[in-house]
Amino acid sequence: MFYFIFQTKCSWVWPTFWKGYRKDLDVEDVCKPLESDESGRLGDMLETVRLLIPRHWKAQCEKAKPSLLKALRNMFWKQYLCVGLLDAFNTICVRLGQSLFLQQLLPFFALGSNMPVDHAMYYSGGIVGCTLLNVILTNHTIYWCMHLGLKMRIACSALIFRKAMRLSRTALGESASGQVVNLLSNDVSRFDLMSVLLNHLWIDPTLTVVVTYLMYTNVGWAAFVGVGTIFIIVSLLSYISSLSSKFRLMVALRTDERIRLMDEIVNGVQVIKMYAWEKPFMALISNTRRKEIRKLLNIGMVRGFYMGSMMITTRLALFATLITYVLQGSHLQASFVFVIQSYNILINTMAGYFTRAVSEVSESYISIGRLQKFLEYEEYNAQGVKMLTSDPSPEDKSAKAMEADGDVALTSCIPR
Repeated sequence: MFYFIFQTKCSWVWPTFWKGYRKDLDVEDVCKPLESDESGRLGDMLETVRLLIPRHWKAQCEKAKPSLLKALRNMFWKQYLCVGLLDAFNTICVRLGQSLFLQQLLPFFALGSNMPVDHAMYYSGGIVGCTLLNVILTNHTIYWCMHLGLKMRIACSALIFRKAMRLSRTALGESASGQVVNLLSNDVSRFDLMSVLLNHLWIDPTLTVVVTYLMYTNVGWAAFVGVGTIFIIVSLLSYISSLSSKFRLMVALRTDERIRLMDEIVNGVQVIKMYAWEKPFMALISNTRRKEIRKLLNIGMVRGFYMGSMMITTRLALFATLITYVLQGSHLQASFVFVIQSYNILINTMAGYFTRAVSEVSESYISIGRLQKFLEYEEYNAQGVKMLTSDPSPEDKSAKAMEADGDVALTSCIPR
């Protein structure tokens, strides 16, 4: 069965593997992208106004304060809502169903249990079914989110390329070519993971409320002690994770500065070699790189502290819940501990997603701000540029470039 599914779904890739084994792949050997994923189409959707809905970047530019964030939101919000509803069903219904079926199954293993065997089999089947459905929905949800992040990245990259072709001479002096490379390589890549975690900002609080109510029906007020422990730790981690956005901005600025220096050094390498300025410039680049690495180290420390703290959150929450439950004069049972532990694991997992979502959304917000700053650079006056026609005049035949409003624009570089 697995072999049949693999052959029907994945056999198309074998010719590409065989070509890559025999020779280096060319552009013609790679499969053509889907029409919905083409950069031209996505760039047009983000840049132009369609259906008279002011949802894209050109419509935002007509306002006093244009917002790339609003343009992206109005373009992709319906797709994110659909995938969010699917993820919410998987998280709240399917994953929570595993704990509910486990709660009903555990009394079967107690001494003197009167539960029929067929009921236990039903509950076991429910656990297996929820696990299988969770695996299927999780993979499809992540794939859908990664696809949305890819489309957002392609649309922004197309917008950056078109803007780079329209920059005026003043804007070219303010921005180095390395800045464009940094925007296309680092900033837009933040959309991939952000797309996966974005919906957890509202799914996880909803799940926490539902699980807290279920725990309250089992242990009473002790449930709020365990959930409160998780909430305190997650609040601290959320604040610490938000610091990564500040470090992210600092790293981006340091990277832009280093790339700008390297670009200037490469362009003036003959002068540097002629005057033997290698060591001073090497020290300058080393100092700039050292500052960049120091900020990257701060980001690594923040993420390391976050990952380490999430390992102990579940144990602390379970300990606080059980201690409070015992101090109330109640008697512990193994089945009871298993159920509470499953609830705490579910809350802790979602809390980890929520904290990571806050961090990724904060970093993506910084990246969108950098993209918007580049898109707001001054453009050359396209109306003042004289275009060559198919039947140029004799005086135009010898002209290679034309000057318009102080800017020299090559006719081959004018965007169509």
